[in-house]
Amino acid sequence: MSSTNGGDPLVEVRNLKKYFPIRQGLLQRETGRVHAVDDVTFAVREGETLGLVGESGCGKSTLGRTIVRLLEPTAGSVTFEGRDISSLGPRRLRPLRREMQMVFQDPYAIADEPVSALDVSIQSQMLNLLDDLQQEFHLTYIFIAHDLGVVRHVSNRIAVMYLGKLVELAPAEDLYQRPIMPYTEALLSAVPIPDPDLSHQRERIVLEGDVPSPINPPSGCRFHPRCRYMTDICREVEPPLADYGNGHLAACHHPLNVDKATLAQVTVSKRHTPAAADERAKPQTPGKEEAHPIPE
Repeated sequence: MSSTNGGDPLVEVRNLKKYFPIRQGLLQRETGRVHAVDDVTFAVREGETLGLVGESGCGKSTLGRTIVRLLEPTAGSVTFEGRDISSLGPRRLRPLRREMQMVFQDPYAIADEPVSALDVSIQSQMLNLLDDLQQEFHLTYIFIAHDLGVVRHVSNRIAVMYLGKLVELAPAEDLYQRPIMPYTEALLSAVPIPDPDLSHQRERIVLEGDVPSPINPPSGCRFHPRCRYMTDICREVEPPLADYGNGHLAACHHPLNVDKATLAQVTVSKRHTPAAADERAKPQTPGKEEAHPIPE
């Protein structure tokens, strides 16, 4: 994406939803919906790289496609350079295609899983090329990937998705040093560490159970069926996205790597919190206070 809008957010996504209807029977009546992207809000600043991560099926690629209008949003809005493009028709969208582009997972990809099919040496060359292009043409990237090791080195900020929801958003290094949402902690525990001694000492978190169905997502926190810190409130109440300072947002009733003094200062981000979440349910009890940073 390219722009010259003076440093304001280049792209703003507000309460974006993308549901896919499930139709059955002779009359093809709608019997359910796949909640692929479910009330997601964030902004991308001009010139930055936002990493978008999560397991396969979490909705990250669908989110990318919806932002650039390759898929029609079910609800919510996408603003580009201050202009709402959510409902523009094909003719009015055509000039924007030169400014907003998405290339998919192949040797020429620059957005969605751009280096996943390449060996390490070619990955490095591709990442350097992306950086050079960004510097030369003042580009802005939304970098979609499942390899958190790669994402760390190219992103200014990282957004974590789980089952259609945004569950954590933070500056890249802050996320790796101090993950707050247990799902993020589990993802980071799988990132390879070059030092074999450090790798041996680290706890590998294996998530139990299958990813729940996006057709009928769990109540409360969608991650609760697989979370080792889960309590009753996690099953019953969807947590709001709370602001832990320095632009670090997370949705969790039992946040990690936060002491009680810090927790007392936390506020709820009304802008980012989905409508289904309870803004009054500010986290009260930390899951654990000790951070285990991921070495570079």
